[in-house]
Amino acid sequence: MNAFWLGVLVLVALLTAIGHLMFKLAAVGERRLRDRLRDPRFLVGCTCFGLAPVLTFLAARYLDYSIIYALTALNFPLVMLLSHLVLREPVDRTKLLAVGGILCGLGVFLWA
Repeated sequence: MNAFWLGVLVLVALLTAIGHLMFKLAAVGERRLRDRLRDPRFLVGCTCFGLAPVLTFLAARYLDYSIIYALTALNFPLVMLLSHLVLREPVDRTKLLAVGGILCGLGVFLWA
């Protein structure tokens, strides 16, 4: 397995999580839709979401699609982490166990 392209896919998951966070930050507040669409955070989110499939496309040349798709599971833990750090959303024991299960399952899948 090519470590560089695995790293690129981790970056893809991070870009996707950042895109979700930026959309959330741009969506809050009492503003008109037109103003929200001009918000720099919305534009950063669009950029992140635009880069992710391009990088995935490039990685597809070097990795099996089953690996590429499995690494999308990183989106959930990364979104949860960023929403906790930036938005101060609570993370309880159940969520941590669920994320641990996702990461363990992904580790087993990649190890096989």
